[in-house]
Amino acid sequence: MTPTLLLAALALSGPLPPAQEEARPAQEEDVSRLLDAPVLLQDGVRHTAREVVAELSRWDPTLAAALEGNADYLRLYLDSPRFLEHVRAYSDQLLLDAAGVPDAEEDLLRREASAWARDRSLPGTPESALALAGIEIRNRARLLARQPEVFGTNRLRRHMLRSVPEFFGEMQISWIRIPLFDTTTGSVLPEDERRARYDTLDETARLVEAGELEWEEAVERFSQDPVTKARKGKVGIVDRSMTSRYEEPFLRQLFADLGYRHPQGVLLRGPIMTARWVYLVRVEALVIRGVVELERVRPRVERSLRDTLIREELDRLADGVERHVLLPISR
Repeated sequence: MTPTLLLAALALSGPLPPAQEEARPAQEEDVSRLLDAPVLLQDGVRHTAREVVAELSRWDPTLAAALEGNADYLRLYLDSPRFLEHVRAYSDQLLLDAAGVPDAEEDLLRREASAWARDRSLPGTPESALALAGIEIRNRARLLARQPEVFGTNRLRRHMLRSVPEFFGEMQISWIRIPLFDTTTGSVLPEDERRARYDTLDETARLVEAGELEWEEAVERFSQDPVTKARKGKVGIVDRSMTSRYEEPFLRQLFADLGYRHPQGVLLRGPIMTARWVYLVRVEALVIRGVVELERVRPRVERSLRDTLIREELDRLADGVERHVLLPISR
């Protein structure tokens, strides 16, 4: 079986060195050193790449052999944004384990794998989704098992009204986008550099909102997305369902908590941080399509509510916990 997870992680990294059937002694030493590198510090305990890869291998049994056969392949993977997402999911798993959250039943796990893939416009089976993001999906299923089987109409309606544009709207946006990875090597940036880029856009938002910096000047000064920078940051029309074109975490945060009424004038959103990019978005127009009625979108509202409750629970469990991702390992 092709290692779905690994191919997805490195699809944009360029040509890879061929895997070797038998690693040389020096190669074996490099592999061991890379796998033993710390990738997460959580509440004073260091966790290694080997621990995370072992957990991922539960969902993709071909992964460990593919990685251990080539140190260059392994290094690219461990420094990738995809692996950063896995380390963060592993960190959440530690939180759930510490809180004594029980495992989910197999049926719920598979249903959540299918739903997770649909949320991201990904084709395939539950098995392929689990091979891609098994730790995250299992975490979600464990927390979903603690939620009510059915939500009442009033609760669903309240959630819908938290952000009507999420279910009925589309936006015309511009953005400033800065990568959180090295554009030459593809490696994720260290945590302090990722935070510094977030802080840059946070200060930029403050200056734009205070009228001390024009949006077009901010785009010219800070954007590192050459395509939209050439258009003065203009992206076009976006709606919440466009997960085949835009990162799901970006869309989720962009449309969250916009309320019921149309915002007056230009609205800034962000900074919005994903594993790959940090964004500052200017919403230039927002249109609500059709009648705002729960029955038109009930399944989507319920899915959104469950997702919100999962994230709130993870935030509650993480409160007061010291967590640092120690990537890239090659820094």
